Amino acid sequence: MVNDIVADLLTRIRNAHLRNQKETTVPSTKMVASVLSILKSENYIEDFSEVDKVLTIRLKYIAKKPAITHLEKITIRKYQEY
Repeated sequence: MVNDIVADLLTRIRNAHLRNQKETTVPSTKMVASVLSILKSENYIEDFSEVDKVLTIRLKYIAKKPAITHLEKITIRKYQEY
């Protein structure tokens, strides 16, 4: 089981691009679908679809180079003062 679904998504996309794959898959969650919707609206991926709780992501390439050149997850932590 994956604890950080967004980091898993980004890693799968990064690894698929490194292998010049046209598609990759990731377990379906609302969070992952939301992130993919943003990536699609910003033209970083071609499309994605869900079948049997698995999201298939069609990756985008421009002149045979990945549309996504850098992926990084930034975590904002809230600190509470006592």
